[in-house]
Amino acid sequence: MSIIPYLVGSVLVFGFAATLLALRDWWTGTVSARAVGERVRQGYDRYRAATIRRRNLPLARALIGHLASITEMNLPLATALRFASRGRRGDEGRALRKMSNLLTLSASLSEALRQSAPCPPSVGSLITAGERSGQLSRALRLAEGLLDEQIERAQTFSLRAYCAYPAAVLFSGFLIVGGIMYNVMPKFQDIFLDFDTPLPESTRVLIGLSNWFILGFPPGWFWLACAALIGAVILLIRTLWPVGRIIRFLERVGDRVRWSLPFTRQIDWGQGMATACGVLEMGLTGGLPLDRAARLASDLRINHYVRVRLEEFTALVLGGASAVQAAREAKLGAMCVAALAAISRGEDPHTVLGHAADCYRQVANQWWHATAKLLWPLGTLVLGAMVGFVAWALFEPLVALIESVMDGI
Repeated sequence: MSIIPYLVGSVLVFGFAATLLALRDWWTGTVSARAVGERVRQGYDRYRAATIRRRNLPLARALIGHLASITEMNLPLATALRFASRGRRGDEGRALRKMSNLLTLSASLSEALRQSAPCPPSVGSLITAGERSGQLSRALRLAEGLLDEQIERAQTFSLRAYCAYPAAVLFSGFLIVGGIMYNVMPKFQDIFLDFDTPLPESTRVLIGLSNWFILGFPPGWFWLACAALIGAVILLIRTLWPVGRIIRFLERVGDRVRWSLPFTRQIDWGQGMATACGVLEMGLTGGLPLDRAARLASDLRINHYVRVRLEEFTALVLGGASAVQAAREAKLGAMCVAALAAISRGEDPHTVLGHAADCYRQVANQWWHATAKLLWPLGTLVLGAMVGFVAWALFEPLVALIESVMDGI
């Protein structure tokens, strides 16, 4: 009981310091480099790109749709985007004009899109792979499908709205329990001292927790606030391109946490492998060798541990191993192994890898909906366990007090 707060505090202090350094890296990398007017505009654009709110996803989908149509018609991107911006107003017109200006200055499409449109980083990395493989049109269509899937999820299931009620219930429960621990438990302790009766173990644990949470050094509420800040920064980093070593480190910490949990691990695994299979299909269809297509897939903005397996697959292919053997040793999944085996037999990569991507995407969707359905029951169980423990810690000393008085009589 005495060492646990110090261990938790050490971890949270380290995370809090890393969070402050990451915010400093982000601030110096995105604000300090330009004049005041451009800094304000760039900060606003990055804030819009970082939030990825529900209203921004349709905007990103519209911009990607414009780019896909323009590339399929083989039109000059900068000129076509400038003409398209004349018929659009608001955020869409502003983003189209900014992309046109950046492309005129010889910026890559992925960089122009990152600076001007609120697109998720996974979409930007997918477009980068399309530029490197010469299959930009195919990459934009894959990005369209990825955004359509995210829009559908946002419409059918909003994580913030779905978590609002259980979060409010848990917060109210914490307030009630905190009031009981602060006002009632010290009186229990004084009464038992007057009767010279030892407190039960559960009550002593509850009193110790209440003293540490309110009067500790530093108190428990301070560590709780630090944990909330660290979690918010990690969630924000998942929507930003990595800037600086600290942000990359925190991004890897977030990936590690998601990989350790069974539900988020399957979601990240399915989404990452679906996108990777799409890039492999795009590269092989464009005439690239397997090792270069795999290198493009390993550069995607997906979970770090999925990227590690793709990098291992690339190294094995470069070392002379067959595609099927390399996929098995890198643990890319049965569907990817079967798809590569079919390609080695002469099947069309577009068909077999497209089917594998659909299967991995279905796995991610199934785990996503299962996680959504389990949020409220888990919240109810946590609240019930917390209230039950407090009720037991309050009821058990009454029984012990009554027994002590009866023994004295």
